Amino acid sequence: MSDVLEDEWRNTMTKIFEKLDDLQYKKMVGFYEKPGFPSPTKITAKFRRELPKKLIEMFGLDGSISLVNKAMKEIPRNDPGVQELLGPFVDKLGENQEKQEAGKWVLLFSRLIKWIPVLDRWDLKVSGSLNQKLLAVKVVQKSDLIKYETKKNEKKFCFYLGVADETDGIKVLVYGSERFSAILEGHFYTFRDVLMDQQEKVVKVTEKTRMSKTGLFDVPKNVELEAGKLIFSPVFTIREVHTFDEKKEVSVEGTVKEVRVHQTSWSTAG
Repeated sequence: MSDVLEDEWRNTMTKIFEKLDDLQYKKMVGFYEKPGFPSPTKITAKFRRELPKKLIEMFGLDGSISLVNKAMKEIPRNDPGVQELLGPFVDKLGENQEKQEAGKWVLLFSRLIKWIPVLDRWDLKVSGSLNQKLLAVKVVQKSDLIKYETKKNEKKFCFYLGVADETDGIKVLVYGSERFSAILEGHFYTFRDVLMDQQEKVVKVTEKTRMSKTGLFDVPKNVELEAGKLIFSPVFTIREVHTFDEKKEVSVEGTVKEVRVHQTSWSTAG
């Protein structure tokens, strides 16, 4: 128990044991024999003096607190003189045990998240409706906030994400600005109740979408690199642009060879 000093608990044990009469003390020592504490051939002054230290050495801080607490109930010594000394340490022991239990659940959940693809998780490689599936992804890129106007002339905000899982990458459109600061590049999240635009191949996150952070999982480097390109127009040469279909949005990279100025002749009637 890291937050309870060993010497403080050892001194408290000494005070508790001093409150026991000879019969109670022998009964307590007999109780400790059950979990493996060696039985003394004779209870001497030295044995009494070293017992608190020996209990800590054998059972640790948490274990020795638990044993003393059980022994006091067994004797029994539930009076305020003993319990007021013992109580704060038992309370702290309970807090530590709760933390340990919570830690076990966190560890269990982090392991369970790796099984989600088998249970309820939607792989980006798989086409079709998301329905109620869970989308677990790594955010590779995030755009700036974008202002747009609705059909009702309302001013709204949105932003884009380039995300990836173990199988593929996809573009995500997040409506609203509320989640902008909460979603960070390089972090892992789960999304549930999203919309899938099959035509545009864009996942849409709305106000109904439930989002939470999740544990790390492996994303292939090539998949991550491709996801990083999804929210920015790729750069092409002019030759490549001529091969594309109409209405494709791209950025063009080239060198300006010549600038021509068209002159217009004006004539006036007079």
